[in-house]
This record gives sequence, C-alpha cells and structure tokens, in this order.
Amino acid sequence: MSTRQTLIFLILMAGAVVTTWWVWLRPEAPPTDDFIGPPRSDYELGQFDMQVFDETGTLRYFVEAPRLARDSQRESFTIDSPRVRLFDQQEQHWLVTAKSGYIDVRGDRIDFNQNVVLKRDSKIDPIRFASEHLSAFPDAGRIETAAPIEIKARGGTLTGTGLTAELAAKTYRIEQDFHATLPTAHSD
Repeated sequence: MSTRQTLIFLILMAGAVVTTWWVWLRPEAPPTDDFIGPPRSDYELGQFDMQVFDETGTLRYFVEAPRLARDSQRESFTIDSPRVRLFDQQEQHWLVTAKSGYIDVRGDRIDFNQNVVLKRDSKIDPIRFASEHLSAFPDAGRIETAAPIEIKARGGTLTGTGLTAELAAKTYRIEQDFHATLPTAHSD
C-alpha cells in the first residue's frame, strides 16, 4: 500500500469513527403519532342482543344489532343497524330501527341516526314516526328530535320540525312548521 492510499484509508476511518460517534450521541427523536382517524373502541360485539332493566328490575328496552362498539372517549356504545324495542310504563311496545345509534354508558339515553322509524306495536292504534335523528329516553318514556319529523296515525299524516313526545301519555308536540293531512270524515 502506498503512502497516499494509507492516508486516504486513515481519513475514511476517521470519518467513519466521527460519524458513528455523532449518531451515537445524537438524542433520539420523539416518536411521532402516526394514528389518523377516530379513536378505536375498547371492545366490539358482533351480532348481539342486550336487555336493559331499570332499578326496580323492569325491562326498559331490548337491543339487537349486528355490531356494538364501546367508545370510551364519548362514554357511549355505537350500534350499527339497531333494532330496539322500548317498553313504556303502560306495557306498550315500541320498535325503533335506524342505520346507526348511540347508547350512553348509563343506558338512559339512546340516539338514533339516519332512516329512523319508530312504530308502536298495536293492532288497535298503530302509529309511526320517521326522522333522520331521534333521541329516546326509555326511563322517562320520552322521545325528542330537533330534525324534521313525520307522524302517521289513523290515516293522517303530521309533519313538522322538532318533536317532544311522551309515549305513555300519548302526547306529541311538534315545535314548528306543523302541517297535517287528515282523512275526510265519511257520513253514511
């Protein structure tokens, strides 16, 4: 090896040592948060059904859906395509279907979203509510929405925006833009 080759070799070795020493002493970069999107659920259930009772042991509602996910940040359960059967104090049964819903962790409020339909299971006096959003309070026997609502009962149709309904008492209050189409009375 010539003197020139030896000198180049020593310079390269010195450069390698300095680079290694610099990398070794350099502080580690803080980890980056690569997560993009909503928080993930704590757990999920597939094809489930659930019965919810009040403090006295009375069945308040029954839920069945293809998926439930617990969201710890919102303190709620997200349900896909829920079918919820509500039971009021007068033993009437109401069936709610929607594209999605949320149940709070205490179980005293259920929010339904997209294509929400609420029907009373009654052959004598059927009634149907339809909206894009509906909140149910099973313990209070109440439903509410600020969205447009359509109510069909006894051949008539009521529409408006905003609703508060006491299901057991059969009182329904539409907040604004109320319109009614009622069947004509037949005199025989």
